[in-house]
Amino acid sequence: MGQANYPKGVVMANGNPEWTKAVGSGLPAVDSSNPYGWADDVIACPGPKQWGLTYDDGPSPETPKVLDALKSHDIKATFFVVGAQVQAYPDILKKAYQEGHQIALHTWSHKSLPEIDLDSAIAEVVYNAMIVKDTIGVTPKFIRVPYGKINAPIRKMLHNLGLTIVAWNLDTKDWRDTAPIVGLIKERADNGDSGVVSLQHDIDAKVIEHIPKSIEVIVNGKAGYKAMPVSTCLGQKAYDEGFWTRLGAAPPSGSAASSPAEAPASAPATSAATVTSAAPAPDSAATKAATATAQASGTATAHSSAESTQKSTYDAEASPISSSAYSIATSTGICVAAALTIISSVF
Repeated sequence: MGQANYPKGVVMANGNPEWTKAVGSGLPAVDSSNPYGWADDVIACPGPKQWGLTYDDGPSPETPKVLDALKSHDIKATFFVVGAQVQAYPDILKKAYQEGHQIALHTWSHKSLPEIDLDSAIAEVVYNAMIVKDTIGVTPKFIRVPYGKINAPIRKMLHNLGLTIVAWNLDTKDWRDTAPIVGLIKERADNGDSGVVSLQHDIDAKVIEHIPKSIEVIVNGKAGYKAMPVSTCLGQKAYDEGFWTRLGAAPPSGSAASSPAEAPASAPATSAATVTSAAPAPDSAATKAATATAQASGTATAHSSAESTQKSTYDAEASPISSSAYSIATSTGICVAAALTIISSVF
């Protein structure tokens, strides 16, 4: 890995005035009445039988189990990775990339971007991109914002960097309760009639236990879905080195991982159904259909309260916490802040 001056562990990234000048100028005002506003973002694959399989918050020691389950069915997925986790587990990220999975951004420390200052929000994204580039030699084009929280200025800033913003329309809520995961996915896999982007996590051992079966029910589902990375169902490139030109900065110079053994193939999206945040078309039929799907699933509304109590997964002072330690704290119903306090005192 290169010698970039990264934040140490899971701490909020400090801002850089030059980065803010490059991509943070002339941003629109905040619309506080619409904290999610996903109509301009990707929330579903455009094809009616396309399933965008996504995993958040890794890499972690549990991620190889997910990779093995995917490999057993010859499926590729999208991994939205956290910078501090990449710092802790670079070889696991390399493994995911080399096996042909799409690597995408999920910020440096999993902070809610609308709730921190703009300089830091930009730095959270840039450091995330830097360490991925430093580790595997490519710069992701796709990002998922933590907790799904986004507003107009954050969206515009991300677009200024050329990023495609991805939300979801099937939330397994695996961080809260693992029991319903397989049944929830099976219901959609058997009866769904529109494109899917599902949200799962690859950090908690209890969640990982259910991933092989959840993949199996998609593969064998009666509705005939085909699982794939989000970039594939949209027919977009997964990586974009133009990020650094837009930022006005040189990319990190670390050694790259070897090329993927099998890069995700591009599956052309149908002309009327591509939903992309790089060039949003809020009035398009695809956007309206995808928005309706999300609202029907309850994700755009219910996720506000659910994600506000989602696990942070990180020790606020240093390296990522263990999934078992987090599970112990949160299984008792303690709020995230209290859980992190307890975990910090233990570790």
